[in-house]
Amino acid sequence: MFKDYKGALQTDGYAAYSIYEKKQGVLPLGCIAHMRRKFENALVTTPEAQKALDYIALLYMLEENLRYEGADHEQIRKEREQKAYPILQQMENWMRQTYNSYTPKRLIGKAISYAFGIWPRICRYCKEGYYHIDNNAVENAIRPITLGRKNYLFSGNDNGAEDNCIFYSLLGSCLQAGIEPGKWLTSPLEKIPSLEALSIGKNYSHKALTKKTGLEKTLFSKPVFLCSTYGLFWMLKLIWDSKDSKNN
Repeated sequence: MFKDYKGALQTDGYAAYSIYEKKQGVLPLGCIAHMRRKFENALVTTPEAQKALDYIALLYMLEENLRYEGADHEQIRKEREQKAYPILQQMENWMRQTYNSYTPKRLIGKAISYAFGIWPRICRYCKEGYYHIDNNAVENAIRPITLGRKNYLFSGNDNGAEDNCIFYSLLGSCLQAGIEPGKWLTSPLEKIPSLEALSIGKNYSHKALTKKTGLEKTLFSKPVFLCSTYGLFWMLKLIWDSKDSKNN
C-alpha cells in the first residue's frame, strides 16, 4: 500500500514499520500516545514510571498551549525545538539511568525498551510544526472498525448480520453528512405513535416487511413498535417517503 509513498509516516512501534527507516523519501514518525500507554501499564507495579508520564505530560501541555494561542506551523516548530526537544533529552537520560535498575522483563523495562526502539521517530515531530505529537486522530478514526471486529461475532446469524449492515450504513451516512446519528434516529421514533395510517400497497411492494411483521394492509393504524432492526429500517423509510409525498 505504501510502495510508492513519499513523505512522513506516523505509526506506533510495530516492528514491520521499521523498514521505512531505510526507505528513501519516507520519514517515519513515532506516536507518543502509544509510548505513554506502556508507562501507564508499568505504573501499576513501578511507581517510578510516573517520572516518564510527567515528562510526557509536559510535552502535551506545550502542544495544548500552542493550540490555544493559535500558533502557526513556524511558531510551533520553534517552540518544539526550544522547549519540547530539551524535555525529550531529559527523558532519554532518565530512561538510560532507570533501565539498569530493572530487569528487561519488568513492565518498566519493557516500556523503556519500547521507547528506545522508536526514540528517533519520537523526537522527529519537533522538526516541523505541522507534524503531530501522536497519531490519535487515526486511532479514533479506525476505532469503530476495531470494536466491530468483536461485535460482529455476536450477529447470531446471517439475518442479524444484514440488520447490522443496515444500521451501520444508516449511521455511517449520518456521520458523512455531518448529522448527529442519535438525534436522527430518535426523531422518527418519537413521531411514530402520532403518524397517520400509511398504505403500503399503493406505492410499495414490501413482501419482506409484511412477512416479518404480520402487517398486511397498513402500517401504524395504531401505535406499534417493530422490534427487529429490519422493521425499524422500513419504518424510517416509510416516514421519509411519506414526508416526500406530502411535499409533492
